Amino acid sequence: MVSEYKDNRTFVDLPNFEKLEAEERMETYYDGTPFVRKQATRSFSFIRGITTGLIYKIESYRYPGIISIGGNEDNVWLKINRTEQKSKKGTMGDPIIALQYGFGAYNNPDVSPDDYDYNIREYLTYKDYTPPAHDLFYYLNMIWAFGTLFGLSITTGMSIRRERAGKQKAQA
Repeated sequence: MVSEYKDNRTFVDLPNFEKLEAEERMETYYDGTPFVRKQATRSFSFIRGITTGLIYKIESYRYPGIISIGGNEDNVWLKINRTEQKSKKGTMGDPIIALQYGFGAYNNPDVSPDDYDYNIREYLTYKDYTPPAHDLFYYLNMIWAFGTLFGLSITTGMSIRRERAGKQKAQA
């Protein structure tokens, strides 16, 4: 899967680009196994090619922190998938995804080959993921919370009644 994605890649040079937005998010993903959650930090940065007008989204799943693309660089190159390049519109709502980037020569990327493979694996696994409004853990926690509160109120009420009954017997 990763090798197929890598074999279908191409390089895009952006001699003139504009940095639009960068963000880091802590997200929860599910791998399909019941009760298994995966925490992942996904950093991304949007850039726009001034000459083409297309918007690219650089994503990284490995390390927390904002992807550093400043205004000092003259040009940036991106490694993107040809299939996605054809299917994406290149707008903010549907940007073209780049999982590896660099400045200068192609053999000097800012994302190592191992991290690039990891980014591909994570992206292909979770690209169509939409988080549910409430997951099973939410409902189990709510049941536990209500059960605990209800059970606590019953036992507290019973102990208060027992205490009062003991005081009434002592007074009589």
